[in-house]
Amino acid sequence: MLVNYCELWNRQHKEVIGPLTADSALERERNSQNYTVIIGNTRHPECFIEINPATGFFGVSFLDHRQREYLAYGFILQLNGLLFLSQATYQEFEDNEDRPLRGTAYFFDTDGRMRIERGEQPFSAGLVSEGRFDPTTHWEKRPLFGQYGDLIRKERPVSSG
Repeated sequence: MLVNYCELWNRQHKEVIGPLTADSALERERNSQNYTVIIGNTRHPECFIEINPATGFFGVSFLDHRQREYLAYGFILQLNGLLFLSQATYQEFEDNEDRPLRGTAYFFDTDGRMRIERGEQPFSAGLVSEGRFDPTTHWEKRPLFGQYGDLIRKERPVSSG
């Protein structure tokens, strides 16, 4: 797995901003400063991970062949030292458009409550529903620096009844 680091991934321009060495990114982690992990080639990454050590947020975004963010997971570091998958977002696009056509966002609580928001462009009037899920499937070990294989798994249960 090819891993690179930067200050951030610019979603609009689809490019790395502020390339960092691994040592610089590790120093940012130790100083509770944000940084981004690029998985794959920096020109056409498979995905990227936005890490905010100060808040314990890990955002994993998967990119399609046009570098559009079609799938995103948000993890929050909990008091038990584990990450909890608290949000999942799916977006659909027309072939040559960068603006999403429709999307679905799932919001999860550690007690098993779930809210689902579905919408079509322009996303102002979406369908909201609530339900339950098995929260035991939403825990992940916090990755060690440079070891992101488990965190970037695409296939995750987002609801289970």
